[in-house]
Amino acid sequence: MRGFAGLWSPGRIAPELAAAFRAAVGEARLARPLPGLLLAAGDGCLLAEADGAAVVADADLLLDGASPDPATAILAAHRGADPGRLDGSFAYACWSQGGGLELAVDLFRTRPLVYARLGDTLCFASRTEPLRALPGVDTQVDLAALVDYLSFAVIPAPRTFFRGIHKLRAAHSLGCRDRVGEPERYWQLRYREDGGGSRSALAAELRDRLASAVARQRGTGDRVGCFLSGGLDSSTVVGLAAACGPCDAFSIGFDEARYDERAYARISAQRYGARHHERVVTPDDLADSIEAVVTAFDEPFGNSSAIAVYQCARFAREAGMATLLAGDGGDELFAGNERYGTDYLFQRYHRLPSVARALLAPLSTSGFCGLPLVGKAGRYVRRARLPNPDRLLSYGLYADRHLDEVLQPELLAEVAGHRAVATAREIYGGGESESELGRLLLFDHQLTLADNDLRKVTEGCGAAGVKVRYPMLDRGVVELAGRVPAGWLLEGGRLRAFYKDAMKDLLPQEVLTKSKHGFGLPFASWLRTDGRLRSLVGDLLESETSPLAEWVRPSFLTHLHQAHLGESEPYYADLLWPFLALAVWLSGAPHD
Repeated sequence: MRGFAGLWSPGRIAPELAAAFRAAVGEARLARPLPGLLLAAGDGCLLAEADGAAVVADADLLLDGASPDPATAILAAHRGADPGRLDGSFAYACWSQGGGLELAVDLFRTRPLVYARLGDTLCFASRTEPLRALPGVDTQVDLAALVDYLSFAVIPAPRTFFRGIHKLRAAHSLGCRDRVGEPERYWQLRYREDGGGSRSALAAELRDRLASAVARQRGTGDRVGCFLSGGLDSSTVVGLAAACGPCDAFSIGFDEARYDERAYARISAQRYGARHHERVVTPDDLADSIEAVVTAFDEPFGNSSAIAVYQCARFAREAGMATLLAGDGGDELFAGNERYGTDYLFQRYHRLPSVARALLAPLSTSGFCGLPLVGKAGRYVRRARLPNPDRLLSYGLYADRHLDEVLQPELLAEVAGHRAVATAREIYGGGESESELGRLLLFDHQLTLADNDLRKVTEGCGAAGVKVRYPMLDRGVVELAGRVPAGWLLEGGRLRAFYKDAMKDLLPQEVLTKSKHGFGLPFASWLRTDGRLRSLVGDLLESETSPLAEWVRPSFLTHLHQAHLGESEPYYADLLWPFLALAVWLSGAPHD
C-alpha cells in the first residue's frame, strides 16, 4: 500500500469492515489504539503510538529543537488545534484521548488525503485505492467530477472520480469525537491592499524569506537537487540554493523550439555556478512512460506536463538525487500568469466613467460586429461585462460549452445540469481579498496549485522515486505575498512587477525580461509526426472498443483529432490530451 489509511468509529469498528481494511492495506504496519480506531502505514509513512496518542502521516517536516521528531511535532499541532504551525508538507491522522481524531493536510495540499463516510464510520487514506476496496463505499463514477475533469483536466477538491470518496481541501482539517465532523478551514490567506511596509522594505523581506526557505529546505545533504526550467522561480531557487553550497540543477528540453527553454536554464546555471544536467525528451519517452505516469495517479489526471516532470525527476534520480526543490507557486502568489494581465485590461473598462461605458455597451450586440475594429471592441465589451470567474474562463472550458456534443445522450440527463463553470464559481467565491487580482490569485491557489500543478509535480516525482519540496510555498513567503498591494504585484499590467523588481539583483537580465514560457510538452507536434502516438490516440479514443465510449461520443474525439491535424497551433491537441489520459487511466487502473 502506498501512503497511509485508517478507520474510525465512535464505538467498535464492524468486524467485516476491519477485515476488509486489513486485506486492502496488505503488509502495511498496523496500530489499534482503541476499539474504534485502526491505522495503517505503508513504506515511508510515519506510524507512532504512545502515551494515549497515535499518529499516522505522510509528511516531510522541517523540524527544530522544540520538536525533535515528526510525531512530536504533529501531536503538538493537534493539541494546539493549529495544523498550520507545522513547517513542511504533510497529510496526517492524529488521535489523542483529549482531542479525539483529527485529519489534516498542509496549506496547499502537497500531500493528499481522501475520506469516505459509512454511516457513523469514517474511512480515510492518502489515496483512493484502499477505500475503493471497502464494502459499502460508493465507487461509481461521479458524473459531476467527470464533467469538471473534461474542462479542467483535473478534478477539483472536494470531489474525486468516485461518488462516495472526497478529498480534504488544502488548509483544511476534519475532526471526530463522538461523531464524524465536517471539514473546516484552519488557515486562510487574504490579499490586503495595505499590508504594511514600504515597497522597498517588503522587497527586502521577500528576499530574506525566500533565502531562508530555500536554505531550510535544501538542508545540508548532498542528494538534494533543483528543477531548472529557466523561468523566474526555478532560477530563484537554484540561485539561492547555490548560495548555500554546491548545487545540482536539472533541465529537460525538446527538439521543438517553442517548448525548449534550455538556453535560459544554461544562463541561470552559469550565473550561479550550478552543476547543470540536461536531457532531451523524445516522443518515444512519452510513449514509453505514459501508462506508468498516468496510472500513478489514483484518479484521472490530464495535465500533460506530468510526463515532463517525471522525465526530469527520473533523470535527477539516475544522477543520485533523493530530493528536488521545485519553483512552483510564484506565478500564483505574485501575479505571473498571462490571464492576470488580460484581466487587468478588462478591469480598465470598469474604471471608465459611467457615461463612457454606456456609450460602449451597444458594441457588445452591434450588428456591425463583422467589421474588424467594431468586432474587436464588441468582444472586449462583452467579456469585460462578465463577472469573474466567468470572464477569466470565457476563452476556456471548451468541453463545458460543448457538453451536448461531448457526452453520450443518455448521460446528459444524469449530469442534471451540472457544469464546470459552477465549480469554478464556487471556488472563486471562497476567496477573501480586497482586490479583484487577489481574488483571482486565491482562485488559482486551489484550482491551479493544489488541484493541478502541485499534484502533478508531487506524483510525477513520486513515480520517479524522488521527493520534492516547494520553497516558494513556505508559509512566510506566502503570507508576505498577501501583504503586497495589487497595484504593486501587477503594476501597469506588467506580470510579476513587484517580484521582478525585488529579485533583479539575483536573477539574470535575460530571465527577467523573457516572455512567460511554461513547462509544456510538445504533444501537438509529436501527434502529427509520431506513428506510435497516432496509433495510441486511434486505439484508445476513436475505436469502437475505446474505454471512453460509455461516456464520450467517439465522433467528438474524431472531430478534435481532425481539427488538430488541420491547423498548426496546439489548441486542439491540448484539448485532446485529457481524453487520452482518461482512456489510459481507465485501461490501466481498476474501477467500477
